[in-house]
Amino acid sequence: MHRLVWFAAQAARSIGASPVVQVVAVSTIAVALMVLGAVGVGLVNLDGLIDRWRADADLVVFLRPNTPDSELPTLAARIEALDGVAATRALDRDAALADLRAAFPDDAPLLDGLDRTLLPAVIEVRLAERDRETRDAARQRVAEALRAMAAFSAVDAVDDGEDLIARLQDLRTGARAGGAVLAALAVLAVIFIISNTIRLTLYARRDELEIMQLVGASDFFVRAPCYIEGAFQGAAGALLATGGLWLMIRALPQEGLLPVPLGAEAGLRFLPVEAVVLGTLGAALVGVLASHLATGRFIRRDDER
Repeated sequence: MHRLVWFAAQAARSIGASPVVQVVAVSTIAVALMVLGAVGVGLVNLDGLIDRWRADADLVVFLRPNTPDSELPTLAARIEALDGVAATRALDRDAALADLRAAFPDDAPLLDGLDRTLLPAVIEVRLAERDRETRDAARQRVAEALRAMAAFSAVDAVDDGEDLIARLQDLRTGARAGGAVLAALAVLAVIFIISNTIRLTLYARRDELEIMQLVGASDFFVRAPCYIEGAFQGAAGALLATGGLWLMIRALPQEGLLPVPLGAEAGLRFLPVEAVVLGTLGAALVGVLASHLATGRFIRRDDER
C-alpha cells in the first residue's frame, strides 16, 4: 500500500508539473472518443428504432385493383375474425387518397388530378397482441394467415413492415462495421497521444530516472507512475467525451428529430451506463498500454547506453 501511495504521488507530481501538456492530451483524447461515442449513440438509437418499429408495426392489406368497394366491409370482417386481430379499418380508393394527402400535407398539390384508380383499396389491421416481447411473433402469424387468404380472395399483397426492418438492419450492420473501424482508429490515436505525452514526462525526469536505475530500481518501479498517469489521461478523456456528448445531445431538439413517429419514446437516447463505465475502463487500460510502450522504449535506450 505504501508503494501504491508513492506511485500515485509521483504520477500526480508529474501531471501537476506539466498542466498545459496534460490539458492538451486529455482534450485531444476526448475529441477522438467523442466521435466514437457519437457513433455509439447512433447505434443505440438505431437499435431502439428497429425494436420499436418491429414491436409497434401493424399490418396493411392491399386489395386487387378489380375489387369493388362494396366488398370492403365483408373482407374487413373476415380479416377481423382471424385469431390475433383486434380491429380493422377499410379504406376505399378515395379514403386512401385522402390519407396520402394527410401524410404529405406539403406535397398535397402534387396529388391534384391523380386518378383514384391508381391507388388500391386497403385494409389496415391492428393486432390484438400489445406486448412487445410476443408481438413480433403474433404479427408474423397473422401475416401468414393473410397471405394464405391471397390465394383465393381479393387480397393482392400484405405489408408487414419486414422490408423496412430489413433495410434498417442492413444499415445497422454497416454502421457497426464502420464503428469497429472507427474504434480501432480511436484506440491508435489514444495510444499515440498518451505515449508521446509520457515520453515528454520521461525526458523531463530523465536525470532522476537514471539515478533510480543506478541504485537498483526495477523496471516496474520506474514504469508504475507512468501507468497511473496514462490511465488517468485515458479515463479523464473518456469522461470528458461522455460529458461533452451528453450536453450536445441535450442541446438538440428532441421533438421531430427523427423522421418517424416513435410514440412516448421519441427523441435520442444516450449511451447506457454500462457502456460508459466499460468505455472509461477501456480508455484507462489503453492508457496503461500506451505508457508501457513509451516507457519500454525509454528503458531500452537506457540499457543500450
